[in-house]
This record gives sequence, C-alpha cells and structure tokens, in this order.
Amino acid sequence: MSSSSNFFDEFTAVGNKFEGNLPTMLGKNTLNFKGVDGIIKIGRNVTFENVRIEMLGGSGTLIVGDNVKLNGLLQIAPLSVIEVGDDTFVNRQSHLSAWEGAYIRIGRGCLFSNVEIRTSDMHSVVDLVSGDRINPAKSVVVEDHVWLGESVTLYKGVTIGNGSVVGGHSVVTASVPSYTLVSGVPAKVIKSRVSWQRELMPVATLGATPVQPTLPSKEAMSQAIKEGHTRELIFDVDMFVKNTGTNFEELEGYAQFYYARSQYLCGNFKAAKQSLQVVIYKNPQHKVAIQLLEKIPAEV
Repeated sequence: MSSSSNFFDEFTAVGNKFEGNLPTMLGKNTLNFKGVDGIIKIGRNVTFENVRIEMLGGSGTLIVGDNVKLNGLLQIAPLSVIEVGDDTFVNRQSHLSAWEGAYIRIGRGCLFSNVEIRTSDMHSVVDLVSGDRINPAKSVVVEDHVWLGESVTLYKGVTIGNGSVVGGHSVVTASVPSYTLVSGVPAKVIKSRVSWQRELMPVATLGATPVQPTLPSKEAMSQAIKEGHTRELIFDVDMFVKNTGTNFEELEGYAQFYYARSQYLCGNFKAAKQSLQVVIYKNPQHKVAIQLLEKIPAEV
C-alpha cells in the first residue's frame, strides 16, 4: 500500500487542478502527465489499485464519483474526458483510452473486469479519392448498472444501456439497448428484458450440456467425396454410430450409400461390400450401389 498524500502534488504544481478527496492507494499507482489545465476530481471513499493515469498533452479531465474502485490504465488525451460514476467497481486491470477530444462516460453502479474501452482507432483511415480521413473518434457511454464481463472490448461510438450485461470476451461494435444481454464477437443480443445483481440468488445447479452427435447432411457427404475427403466421411459416420448407439441399418439411405462408396474408394472392399448389401436390401433398384457391388472382387 502506498500513500496518496503527495500523489497529485507535481500535477497541481505546474498549473493543473485537483479537487476532492485523496484516494486510498493499493499496489503501485502512477500519474504521468504533460502540459497544463488538466483536471482531476475524486469523490469520497475511492480506491486506486495499480492505477496508471496518463494525461498526455494537457487539458484532459478525469472525474471519479464516490465509492469507486479503479484498477488499470487510464489514458486521457487533450480535451478528452473520462468520467466514472458512483459505486462503480473495476475488479481487474482495465484499459480506458479517451482520445481526440472524445469522452468515456461510465454511469453508477457498474462492474468491470479486465475490460478495454477506446474512443479512437489511433491511426487514420483515408479515402484515396477525397484525401479525407474517414474514421473520426467517437465517444463511449456506459449507462448505470452495467456489467461488463471478463475481457470485454467496447469500441468507439457505442452506448451500453442501463442494466445491461455484456458476456465475457465479447467485442461490442454497436450500441446495446437497456436491460439486454449480449455476447460474442461481434456481440449479438442473447436475451432482452434482463438485468443483474451482484449477489448470487439461490437457484438449482444444472449439469453440463451434453454434446449432441450429428450426422453430416446429404449435400455435405456428396461434397466430401468430390473433394476426396472419404476417410473423413467414414470417420464421421463411424463416430455417429458409436456415440448414438445407432445400428448402421438404421441410418438414412443417403448416409449408408455415401459411407459404402467412401469405403470402396478407399479400397476397403470388405466394408464396402457389407455396406452396399445393406443399401441394396433397403432399395433393390439402387443402380449405382449395384454397379459398385459388381466391381468388388468376388473373393472379398
């Protein structure tokens, strides 16, 4: 634990402004700055844990509400703002980057863990006809009571609505309505009309979802044979039969035939003969199966 008594002294000595309360310091905390006219406002009962503040160029603003815990890197470029509302908790190292005069505004009662939020792409995308830059910075808003799961990334221009949840490791590229659960890369809506609370509510524990074996479609099997993936097709059918307890005779006709044909193409004539006999028994008019069976040496 380090003292906060002189944490802001250099910052204010050169013409920057600090208002409010000194935070409790845990771990290693640093404040790097260049320029003047920067503003830092800290509320009551704030904790910094391994926080690194970088205000690069002056005139940036950091506003932290009451009962907040911060953890990670806060980058604030000139004329840019990071604002964190009351009762928000950053559980693990996170990276908030406000650049190009844009702002990151985080509401009250939010919960983050190892998240990344940025307002800029940090490099220019240029239209080659007009010569104009076409990727301007955009601000980011996280409204009240939002839970961002482990390793979530929010890209520029998005708003996360009140009470919403973003699943771990998601990448959010579009705004999320209030009381909505999203997840994925890019994040998509999983369920609406939901919210969250920090306390675990008692609920019955469920088991793991079992794997549901699937048999490749007729089209997929046909394509596999055209591309020479006959051994893979044989493996897939064998695994389906094994994992489901299905008898080969119970498979759909197309699966039986493509399996038999794959065995034939692989030179497994005994297995091909047995499989073709099943196909022909089910469909005595199956000309291709009959022709393949006739090509198999009699001694097999």
